[in-house]
Amino acid sequence: MLEITKSKYNKIENIINEIKKEVKPTPDELKVIAEYSNELVLRLRKIIPKDVEVLAVGSIAHNTQVRGSHDIDLFLLFPKHYGEQQMEKLGLEYARRIIKKNKNETYIVKYAEHPYTKLILNDLGMTADIVPAFKINDALERITAVDRSQLHNKFINNNLSEKQKDDVRVLKVFLKSHFIYGADAKTMGFSGYLCELLIYTYGSIINLFSHFYTLKIPVAIDPMHKMVYEEESAIKLLKKFNSEFVVVDPTDENRNVAAVVSKETFAKFIFSVRNFIDNPTANTFYSKKFSDVYTKRKVLKFSKELGLSIFVMHFEVPEIADDILWQQLRKLKEAITIKLKNNGFNPALTLENLFGKSGIIAFFINDITINHAIIEGPSIFMRSAVDSFIRSHNRSLGFIFNEEKIISIEESKYYNAKEVIDEFIKEIKLPSYLKHDKLNIYKDDIPEEIAKLVYSAFSLKTIL
Repeated sequence: MLEITKSKYNKIENIINEIKKEVKPTPDELKVIAEYSNELVLRLRKIIPKDVEVLAVGSIAHNTQVRGSHDIDLFLLFPKHYGEQQMEKLGLEYARRIIKKNKNETYIVKYAEHPYTKLILNDLGMTADIVPAFKINDALERITAVDRSQLHNKFINNNLSEKQKDDVRVLKVFLKSHFIYGADAKTMGFSGYLCELLIYTYGSIINLFSHFYTLKIPVAIDPMHKMVYEEESAIKLLKKFNSEFVVVDPTDENRNVAAVVSKETFAKFIFSVRNFIDNPTANTFYSKKFSDVYTKRKVLKFSKELGLSIFVMHFEVPEIADDILWQQLRKLKEAITIKLKNNGFNPALTLENLFGKSGIIAFFINDITINHAIIEGPSIFMRSAVDSFIRSHNRSLGFIFNEEKIISIEESKYYNAKEVIDEFIKEIKLPSYLKHDKLNIYKDDIPEEIAKLVYSAFSLKTIL
């Protein structure tokens, strides 16, 4: 833990107190949210059976929401005798029945572990997720992942003080500012519940920042007992969850709340905390603001200054869950990156992005051509492997040795990065929406709208 001088501590505290005033919802805002949430609860209670319960969950129920965040989360808690399929079907049906078109309300069905309804309150600029789940008293009773949310409610409301709830709000804004808030597949960052548990464990946001300033992974945090285990003392929990950053759910000892947090996100958090603590100002609390004007000129200027070319794959994507699309994008990007590296084209930067019906993968690569490839073979002491290597490389211009390993020098299969990418796309089995009739590959001359996706993805990668 970093020891902070009294003068610096006071400076940090003053900044955080000012931010608290800015991010805490106003009384009028809280009134509007409460009134609409209560109205939706009453509508549901009029049509659901008596053995089904309506429960508000999430940040609004925990009173940890940030000013301007108006997303209501209502759970329909069914007794287990309904069965999972019946629970899902009735959950969607009850949600649809309460929608009032005369109030300009619409809805869409979203999918997580099972389908739920997102009610869109157009006139108020609010949304309400109406999620079916099973009523439980203990994590061992759960049938679906979302069943835990009611347990989270109890833990947070029973354990967080009002001051700590304000600290949660500040932490959320800090994370949002640095583009690392949210447990979705795009961000792979900190969820609201994880923020609440971290503040509970460390007591305050300043203590949290002080500990994370010097924190190293692997680390395991146990909020139930307010314990932090590092290095050898963390081994048991790290092995249990097969992760280097573990925050044990106090309502379910078999769940890692931080499972979705990527190493990159964790690193950005540590860096951002250090930057703020070293120079505590409002400007270092909030990340560098990127211009809302995304232009091809800015993207090309960046690549030109670094002496790189940009290769962008652009494709139309279907209306399926964003989490699935983000996972497929990253998987494809990683596979192409390996192929490029193996053929002598090492990307300096790779990006992916989704917006609307467009998806992109971008590679910033040295604009070079390669005439010859150097391919490493087995050790000379592996006779049969060496014989096989020589036979398979019968077009070799010559064999040499690098210590005990045989090396083949031969004409390169690919002369530039574009050829590698083109060949890769032909070789692998792609989802239907990545087929060539829906896929374009650009080099440097990028359409404006695609450049916008590249630039916005780049802004999410940037920490200063």
